[in-house]
Amino acid sequence: MMTSSTRAAINIGNWVMAASSALGFALSIFNFFWPDSGIYGAGGALVVIVSSALILAAALLMTLDLSLPRWLRTAIDALLFLGIALTGFAAYMLEAHLLLGLMVLALIGWFVHLFARSGDVRRATDMQPGAAS
Repeated sequence: MMTSSTRAAINIGNWVMAASSALGFALSIFNFFWPDSGIYGAGGALVVIVSSALILAAALLMTLDLSLPRWLRTAIDALLFLGIALTGFAAYMLEAHLLLGLMVLALIGWFVHLFARSGDVRRATDMQPGAAS
C-alpha cells in the first residue's frame, strides 16, 4: 500500500521532470529560432527540441499515474533517464547552459521519482504477512 508521503514524493519528482522538460522545450525552440543565439538553426538544436518534447510526453505520462503494466513503467523510466542524460549532454555540447541546468533539474526529479517508488515497493514487501525479517 502506498502512503500519502510516498505518493507525494513520486508526484513531486514527476512534476519536476515535467516542468523542467517543458521549460527546456520552450527554451530549445527559442534558441533554435533566435538569430543571436549561438545555435540558431543548428541541427543539434532541432534534435534537442524533439528530445525535450519526448521527455515532456513521458514525464506527463508518468505523472498521470495510469495503471500501466510494471514492464512499461520500467521501460519508460529507463528511457526517461536516457533522454534526460543525452539531452543534457547535447545541451553541454551546444553550450546551452540554461538548458543544461534544466536537464540537471529533470534528472533530480527522476531520482526523486525512482527512489520514492522503489522505497514504496520495498516497504510493501516488508509488510506482507509471513515475510522473513
